[in-house]
Amino acid sequence: MGEKGRFRLWHGRVGVNQGIFIGNQFTTTIKSFSMNTHQKFYLVGIICLLGVQVAAQPVPYMWVSEQQSGNLEHRFSVGTYNNDAAPGKKSILSQIIGSAHPGHYTYPLSSFKDLITKVQTDDNANGGTGVRLYFVAYHSGGPNPGFNMGRVKDKQVVLVFAPSKSCNAGDVGNYYMFGPVDHQVHPVPPNAMQDWQNYYVANDDNSSGLTSTLEPGVSENMMPVSGDYSDTRSIFYCMSDFIDFIQNETTYQGTQGITIDHIEMDFAAYTDNGASATGGKFKDRLFVLYEFVSDGEVVYIDDTPGFASRKHKTAPACICQAEFFGGDNGQLCPPSCP
Repeated sequence: MGEKGRFRLWHGRVGVNQGIFIGNQFTTTIKSFSMNTHQKFYLVGIICLLGVQVAAQPVPYMWVSEQQSGNLEHRFSVGTYNNDAAPGKKSILSQIIGSAHPGHYTYPLSSFKDLITKVQTDDNANGGTGVRLYFVAYHSGGPNPGFNMGRVKDKQVVLVFAPSKSCNAGDVGNYYMFGPVDHQVHPVPPNAMQDWQNYYVANDDNSSGLTSTLEPGVSENMMPVSGDYSDTRSIFYCMSDFIDFIQNETTYQGTQGITIDHIEMDFAAYTDNGASATGGKFKDRLFVLYEFVSDGEVVYIDDTPGFASRKHKTAPACICQAEFFGGDNGQLCPPSCP
């Protein structure tokens, strides 16, 4: 119990000389009691408004600290297994496409909310429990996706979302992507999706490409059926965790006076230490971090007021393979593949 805040308010002949919040209670001393009906309602409304405090919700499971985010995003650009100074995945992908490969994609929060609505609808109709993010490669000579791909280069890695039944079960069958030009949610035709997946494996995720950055000979980097050695091909997120971070947390930040208007999807990679929650597995594996953006600036929630006093969610809402669950990365394929 203690003083939470002070203010001074004058309205007409009504003077609130001093107000103090104690716990969740509000006390005040009134300097003048000569009030008409309108003034009484005004004063009561002000007192009620100031007495409302938004409860601090737990920090979402998908949260990653500012310091850790910086390290993991840097690893996408610099470093491979057992060689911290080597050119990283970004350099390899840049050589493949013949120009600088993007380090991130940024889309409006409204588009992410639209994506969530579409995925939830598909999941609810088909027994789905989450959303899977695919790493695929755009094929300029392949099937027409039906929306403008703008300046996306041939073989460039792009990101496609799919409603999914679980981390190691099949997808619902619909695929969605944020348009590179209009940033709206578009369905990706199944034939284009299959072509882009194959193009990613043939051009980007192979022994001269992304796979060359990995620790050799470990089981978590092997595709379950084919046995192919692979970097990350997809990531499964429990739907409730995805909603909690993308939708609920941005809404909560709004109650704290911070307007999140975009989400930045940053390419990242684990270091040689791997994912801490897995006992060091997934060394140098590719994944994505989701960063909040407000008016063009990245907002790290560990820098926001009151963060230190918030509780943290420490486990995902659903775990398919307990030994493989990690943090913001979700559950990686391989080994947790549809």
